[in-house]
Amino acid sequence: MLYGTAQVDGRGRPSEDRIAVRDLSGGARLFAVFDGHSGTGVVNELINGFITKLQEAYSKISDPAQISDMFKSQFITEDKFLAQNMRKDSGSTATVAIVTPTHIYMAYVGDSPAILFDSTTGAILKEMGKHEPTLESENNRIVAAGGTVEIDEQGTPRVDGSLMVSRAFGDFSLKFTGPPPMGADWTKFKVTADPDVEIWERPAQGVLALYSDGMVETHTSSLKPNSQVAIELKDALIQKNYNLVTAAKASIEAHIAEDLSIPVSTVSTNIRKYTGDDLSVILIAVGTGIMQMTGGRPAPPIPPRNRLKTKKQKGGRRAVSLKRSRVIRSFTVSV
Repeated sequence: MLYGTAQVDGRGRPSEDRIAVRDLSGGARLFAVFDGHSGTGVVNELINGFITKLQEAYSKISDPAQISDMFKSQFITEDKFLAQNMRKDSGSTATVAIVTPTHIYMAYVGDSPAILFDSTTGAILKEMGKHEPTLESENNRIVAAGGTVEIDEQGTPRVDGSLMVSRAFGDFSLKFTGPPPMGADWTKFKVTADPDVEIWERPAQGVLALYSDGMVETHTSSLKPNSQVAIELKDALIQKNYNLVTAAKASIEAHIAEDLSIPVSTVSTNIRKYTGDDLSVILIAVGTGIMQMTGGRPAPPIPPRNRLKTKKQKGGRRAVSLKRSRVIRSFTVSV
């Protein structure tokens, strides 16, 4: 299974994006994008501890039909662990994929996208939803839990006027008051870490992309649709002769070039001017057909990064613009 990743730090520091890649038993592999907010406490625990717990839980599964329940149980168990151990009230989205030889199992809370697309046409084959407070099911849960959905000056709906996603790890000030109510139903809070789970068959031809929502931000208040991101990723793959690592890097360079209104060829010399959101991309070759893709040299899993930023307001967050040295980090591996 071949994959490539790329990341760049955005506005402020420390960055709150994290990505993870881990081997699982039975020829499966786990991929994840975490997009933190209000600090790095939660997102650092997710990348350091939660991923290992998912590996261990998966190793005990005897039937793929159990993966959905495993995701549901592990997400809520982790949120309870965080509630008992976090000193500050931070939070994070999570988009996690387990790719087996035949299927893709997706679990997510928040709004970090994942799409399965045809790498020759850019057509989306499958895509994940996102947890926004205005969705009927989300709004009903928020109101039933005593919360409100308020629209800010930019027209963005927020839970209790604060958080722009309705499901996330952490954000405990929006979930309960006082000590963590361990006996409560944690799926019923205004903001919950209860994931939605989707199961996709691996196609004959396709690439799975996981990315942080910085990749859909634009100069305007409107967001870039996933269909446009799919076309841009397809173009990057073709441009880089289907080398997943260089294509992931190229997709980020193209996004930064668009943000700064500069030629792509000048991104490396102008990257310090980029003050948008953190950017993270994982591209995974999941097609079962004969189309060949390539990558670079094998590399170890991405270590947690301790320096990084305070990002856009996902809950009353400050957006701090800093000029500093940045590089686009990337690697790939195949087995």
